[in-house]
Amino acid sequence: MKQYMMDFPDELHTLAKVHAAAKGITLRELIIQSVQEYLETHDGGWSALENAVKRNRQQRKANRKSSPQARQPRAEKM
Repeated sequence: MKQYMMDFPDELHTLAKVHAAAKGITLRELIIQSVQEYLETHDGGWSALENAVKRNRQQRKANRKSSPQARQPRAEKM
């Protein structure tokens, strides 16, 4: 999990806190839900982003396995 500190305009912060309280959730939960909803409705959707991240991880893992360094046995320590 990543932590972010950012400046919010006072009016936006107040409105967001009121909205979160009305929904019975924390401001943190409201922000996470809002980002998820945004990603689902823009640029191919949330699942497209998740798939791209998974492909990237799989490719890096495959590259590590096929690299010459990965195939060489480790030298023993003396």
